[in-house]
Amino acid sequence: MQLFLAHWRPQACILMESPALPALVEACAAANVRLALLNARMSSKSFLAWFKSSCKRALLGRMLENFSLIVPQSDIDVGRFRILGATLTQMPGWCSDLKYAAALGTSVWHLWRPRPHRISAVKRALAGRPLWVAAYTAPGEEDAVAGVHVKLQAEWANLLTVIMPRAPARIAEVAQMLKQDFLLQVVLWSQVVETVAPAASKGSSNSTNLKPRVPTNSAPTAARTSSLQHPAEIMLASEATAAAEQQAAADAAVLLLKGIDILLLDVPSDLPLMYSVSEIAFAGNSLLDGCGGHNLAEAAVAGCAVLVGEHAGHFNTMVEELNQAAVMAAEEAAAAVNSSGPLEDPFGYNHAAANSGGGTDQQASSAAAAATAIIGLEGEGDAAASGEEPSPRDGSHWRGAIEQQPSGGTVGTAAVGIQAQQQQQQQLGRPSTAPAAYQAASVSDR
Repeated sequence: MQLFLAHWRPQACILMESPALPALVEACAAANVRLALLNARMSSKSFLAWFKSSCKRALLGRMLENFSLIVPQSDIDVGRFRILGATLTQMPGWCSDLKYAAALGTSVWHLWRPRPHRISAVKRALAGRPLWVAAYTAPGEEDAVAGVHVKLQAEWANLLTVIMPRAPARIAEVAQMLKQDFLLQVVLWSQVVETVAPAASKGSSNSTNLKPRVPTNSAPTAARTSSLQHPAEIMLASEATAAAEQQAAADAAVLLLKGIDILLLDVPSDLPLMYSVSEIAFAGNSLLDGCGGHNLAEAAVAGCAVLVGEHAGHFNTMVEELNQAAVMAAEEAAAAVNSSGPLEDPFGYNHAAANSGGGTDQQASSAAAAATAIIGLEGEGDAAASGEEPSPRDGSHWRGAIEQQPSGGTVGTAAVGIQAQQQQQQQLGRPSTAPAAYQAASVSDR
């Protein structure tokens, strides 16, 4: 270590997550190399191990003194490092896990890899079968997944479960266990690809085109032999041939998957493809004691409902953050819906009828009822069409935004949306759609 530092003379050394590298820390401190600890985290188990022993606590305290910057993952980690000797000057703040941020970005890139035609091909091969994915399973978790599959088959007889073991070397072992212990029909994803993919595409890692093999001695098509055909006719003929090949591939895949219970994914690079056609995903290595969890960002970015066991390790933090984000997104969506309010003549039916000179009250009432039915406001539309005053129930969401102080969050978002809509209506010379109570409150505020 001293020879390396003497030769390269680095100015800074950045460590990730753990500072427990005494030799490296002491060597860098002796060579006047500034130290930074990013993404710092400490589990409760590690914290107790360092804290209980006075020798270990003193050793870690001396190591932490050499760091110029420490950025923990959470406020809990800030407290733990503070107790073990780090100062607030060293920790100007904390941020979320950098690995999660990198994983989310990587997942977005991975999910762009399956091209639309590959996703469509897999959907055709599934033929509408319900599907869920269990990824990165640890030894023993496949039994639980198989048990769930058997129970779900009572309601979804055509269910297909995709399992990808955490260790690809366990594929044969898992397949044998599923066949012998649960009497399930199993097929490998590579066998599906081999059966329906052309031999020319074997060399490509992203070659799951699901196209049937074309015999080498097949006769050339008319589009190839005739040089007198119009280019448009040749294009239409090639498109028809491609469509026929895709349909033949889908039929072959459907026959191959018929009666199959478990699809073992032995091509890890195709996991994003499976996420793209599934609505539910289980993040493995989290069910049994001793498991440490696995990154669930890829499944979350794909829009799957993610299931995680109790032993997800430090990925539990990511689970909590995703749940909080889902709740906030639901609240914002509810606020946007509540602040939209009823629309008056949204498609201009009344204006068009007036210009044509043949508009009647019945036509206007029918147009208003149809418009409000489309946007899901049938109750308010009936009241507007009949000329009746809206009932107290119709304006309850407006009054809820008025009665509470719009200091942010859901209620604040709704109130801001109402004010913006009212201002826009006034600029266009249209009457406001907000109830009279809110209009009076807005005037008094001004």
